[in-house]
Amino acid sequence: MTANKAITSIKLSSMKGEARVDSRVIAERLDIQHESFINTLSKYENELKELGLLRFEIGAVKIEGQRG
Repeated sequence: MTANKAITSIKLSSMKGEARVDSRVIAERLDIQHESFINTLSKYENELKELGLLRFEIGAVKIEGQRG
């Protein structure tokens, strides 16, 4: 998979007029661990906020034994 395909194939959803994407999907498409992606987002949080509002939601655990 090419880098362009990885990025362009991610579908956004809309909630209350805001575009949203699941960070797990981005991590999967970039072929990196989700935790690594979250750490990178945290590291560059201030820079990302310059582009607009940065929201995080914690999803419910759907599989017993996993963290949310």
